[in-house]
Amino acid sequence: MSKELYRKSVGRRIRFIRLNRGETMEEFANLIHQHNESLSPGKSNVSRWERGENIPNELTLKAIADIGNTTIDELLNENPLHNYSTEELQAEINRRKKPSGNST
Repeated sequence: MSKELYRKSVGRRIRFIRLNRGETMEEFANLIHQHNESLSPGKSNVSRWERGENIPNELTLKAIADIGNTTIDELLNENPLHNYSTEELQAEINRRKKPSGNST
């Protein structure tokens, strides 16, 4: 996979996380800052990541992964999201939203 396609693939996963949360680019940037106050991306950074122009640094990737309830490895995985059906993606979202463990 070329570097450009790789960046775009990572960008699609970041966009998927943001849209799944129902946030604007600005809200997502603010959430990243709230997650780690040493980070202060703007909506233009989020836009560049999602378009595949840049890949966030390691600290930012960690924050995005945490926010998206995933791992850095899954964010950087070279398997593009478009390889999965909408139903498969929705099933994965639902699986991750289920609380773990028993509440008894």
